[in-house]
Amino acid sequence: MFGGSLTTDQFRGTAFGAHASSLYLPNANAVLGSQTHTENCWQENSGAAVYGVTPEYAQNYRFLVDEMTNSCFRPVSYSPDGWFQNLPNANPEVVCSSEICKTTNFKPDSDDVKRLTDGDTTLLPAVRWELQRYIYEKLLTEAPEDTTNEKFRDNVENTTIGFFQAINENIAAMFAADSVSRAALNANLIVASGKLDSLILIDSLVTIEDDSSEIAGLMQIRGGLTEVLFDLASDSESLTEEISDNFSDAADDIRALNDTITVIEDFEINEKVFNDLYLAYLAEADTSEMDTLEAIAAQCPLLGGNAVYRSRALLAMMTGELASYNDSLNCASVQALSLPHGHNTSFLVATDLTIFPNPANGEVNIRWKRAPEKQGQIQVTDLYGRQVRQMVIAPGATEIKIPADHLPDGMYFFSIRLDDLETTRKIIIQH
Repeated sequence: MFGGSLTTDQFRGTAFGAHASSLYLPNANAVLGSQTHTENCWQENSGAAVYGVTPEYAQNYRFLVDEMTNSCFRPVSYSPDGWFQNLPNANPEVVCSSEICKTTNFKPDSDDVKRLTDGDTTLLPAVRWELQRYIYEKLLTEAPEDTTNEKFRDNVENTTIGFFQAINENIAAMFAADSVSRAALNANLIVASGKLDSLILIDSLVTIEDDSSEIAGLMQIRGGLTEVLFDLASDSESLTEEISDNFSDAADDIRALNDTITVIEDFEINEKVFNDLYLAYLAEADTSEMDTLEAIAAQCPLLGGNAVYRSRALLAMMTGELASYNDSLNCASVQALSLPHGHNTSFLVATDLTIFPNPANGEVNIRWKRAPEKQGQIQVTDLYGRQVRQMVIAPGATEIKIPADHLPDGMYFFSIRLDDLETTRKIIIQH
C-alpha cells in the first residue's frame, strides 16, 4: 500500500499465510486506519507485519485485538512495537464469514478523521489532500459532533476540495438526469424486443404454412407488428437525441465550471485537466488529447493524486487496452518509499559500504572496507516484502556481485548483514 485509504475498522477478516511479508505499509503515507477487533488472522507461518514508521506514530493507527479469543489476531512478528495491542472484546462477533463480511459505517468523529482534518503534516501533500477530499464528501451527509471536524467541513467548502466535490456532484447529476426519458427509452426497447420475437415467429410460420388464407392472416399480423416497430424506432430516436443533447449540454456547463477553479499544486492541476478531458470525451467522444492523459497517467500517484489512476482508467476505456505502469520507478524519488523504521544505518559509516550502479541493469556491486570475521548475508526483497534473492557473504570478503538481469524493473531493498552490523539500501533496477 503506497497511498492513504483511511479504512478505519474496514480491514476485516483477512487471513495471512506463508509469505515473506504479510502486511507491509512502507511509511506514514500508507494510511490504513485504526482497526478494532476486525479479526484478521496471521497463521503461524505468515511473514512479519511491517509499518515503516516510529512506534509513537504507529499507535495513531493501531490494531486492537483480543488475543484471548484467538492468538492469530496478532501477527507472529510485527514492527514497530505498540502497533498491535491487546484489548479484550466485550462483544465478540464473527465479523467475516464465508457468506458475508460485516462492515462498519464512516465514523465522522473518530480519532483518525480528527487527525486528518487537523492536517497531518507527516503525509505527502497529495495524499493528505485526497484523504481530506474523502472526509469532506462523507461529512456532507454524516454530520460530525466534533466542532473541529465541523469547522473543517465549512472551511474547505471554498477550497479546491470543495470546488472539485461540486464538480463530482454535477457529474453524478448529469448521469442521473432525464430519468423519465431514459425510462421511456428502456420501455420502448423492452416492447421492441418482444415485437421482434413475435415477428421472427410469424416469419417461421409463413415458410411452413400451406393454407393461403392462414398466410394472409399471418401477413396482416406481420404488417401490424412492423408498423409498431417503426413507431417505436422513431420515438426511441427522438428520446435518444433528447438525452444526448441534454447530456452534452450538461457536460459543457460542467467543463465551464471546472475551468473557473484556480489550481496551484500538481495534483490539483491534474484533477482539473482530467475533468476537462473526461467531460470532453463524454460529450463529444473527443480523443484528441491522448498525449495529455498519458502524461498524467505516467506520474507517481503519491505526487499526482487520484487523477493519475483515473487517467489510466480513461485511457484503457478509450483504447480498449490495459497498460502497465511501474510505480516503483515512477515514485522512486519520493520519500514515501523510504526504509522501514528502525534499520541500523551506522553500518554504512563503520564499513565504508558502497553500492553501484544505482539504477542497476545487469548486476549490483556491493563493496565494504572492513572484512567480516564470520559469514554474512544479503537478502533482496521487493516493495511488497517478498524475498527475491538471498546470498551468503564469505568471511574475509570485501565485495560481492549480485546478478539483477532476472529482476523486473522496480525498487528493491538490499538488506546487508556483516558480523553484528546491518543496514538496508534502496536500489532501482531498470533494464
